[in-house]
Parts: sequence; C-alpha cells; structure tokens
Amino acid sequence: MNWVERYRPEFIGGRGAAASKNLAALKDAYVSTLESELVIVKGFDSLIQSAKQTLDSLENPKNGLGTSPTLVYWKDETGEHSFSTGKVLVS
Repeated sequence: MNWVERYRPEFIGGRGAAASKNLAALKDAYVSTLESELVIVKGFDSLIQSAKQTLDSLENPKNGLGTSPTLVYWKDETGEHSFSTGKVLVS
C-alpha cells in the first residue's frame, strides 16, 4: 500500500477503504466478544461466591445450629424411635 492508501483510505475508493471497513468490523466483533465474556465471568463470580458460602456453612456448622432443630433417630429391638429438639445434642 502506498501512502495515500494507508493514510487516506477513503480517497477515490482505494484498497484501503475496504481494509478500513474490514478493520472496523473486526474491532466491533472484538468489543462484542469482550462484552459477552464479561457477562459470563460475572455469572461465574456469583457461582464461586455461592460455593464459598456453602463450603463455609459445611465446614462451620455451628453458625446455624441455633435456628434448626435436631432430629434424633434410633432403631432397636423394640422398633424405630425418633424425636426432634431445639437443643444441640451432638457436637
């Protein structure tokens, strides 16, 4: 490409005009792809935060013991027995 085609692509519809349009289309597609990836990454971020909260609740169950009842169940020769209580019986 000569100087006119590089720096004045629209001048008399040279080859640079087509290259300039192609470059603009590629830039638009690139920006669109980046925006889509940002939405996907934000979705994964909320999933990761939810997984961290779940892991924390499983590793430290004492955080929620005061709000949920405890179910006690056993089976012996007289049959099956169970009861629930608000107290923590097993730690």
